[in-house]
Amino acid sequence: MSHNFYVQTEPCPQACEHCSASERIHLGKSGMGWRFSFQAQPDWGPLNAFTEWVKLAMSGVITDEGGRPHTLADLLDLIHSHKELRSHAEPDPHDRRVIDGWFISDGHEFRTRYFS
Repeated sequence: MSHNFYVQTEPCPQACEHCSASERIHLGKSGMGWRFSFQAQPDWGPLNAFTEWVKLAMSGVITDEGGRPHTLADLLDLIHSHKELRSHAEPDPHDRRVIDGWFISDGHEFRTRYFS
């Protein structure tokens, strides 16, 4: 079983009518037996991704795919509790899949392509 997490950003108060909509942005996924998979934004790289992710997570209300709200502290506790589980970014000698589209930032695994 897995859960996706999102942040619902606030609309910009000075935006025009077209631009005033808020956004639901995918933060990542928690899967049973796996480390948390962080969703990277296109301009993030290994040096800044985790810092930028935290800024993004703080920009609105965090919810899971069922719409239940979560605090950033609770989500970080979940992420840290899964830190020792199976990696998406490190190859498993018994798994012949090609590990691509992943990078590590501050010890956290980020996916460059969209996933859910």
